[in-house]
Amino acid sequence: MLTPFDHARDWSRFVADLVLDPVVTRYWADFADPALGDADKERLAAEEFLPWFDEGRARDLVAWAIHAHDGEFVGISGLTIPGPPVGGPAWVSPPRRGAPSSPTRGHVLGCRESSP
Repeated sequence: MLTPFDHARDWSRFVADLVLDPVVTRYWADFADPALGDADKERLAAEEFLPWFDEGRARDLVAWAIHAHDGEFVGISGLTIPGPPVGGPAWVSPPRRGAPSSPTRGHVLGCRESSP
């Protein structure tokens, strides 16, 4: 299921399942410093992603939270069109001209592997 990212509902799972997962963040250079603790990584994520989501929302773009049918958080898309994407797993559209992009993430943030 795709729902617009909601800070109150999705932030803690976003941090726990993506930001603090070294497999997900292995290419995120600013998160690679081994001296960074979990609180530091959450702060970095808040500084980068929350303004990006807000800027996108101001331009009628949406970051989609991805949930399994049982409600389990699976991941998040980058900024994309405001209508729910169609066609199964191909939920990420190319960025629209002039769309904001995260400085180090591109336009797809990622998903963790979901249990069957």
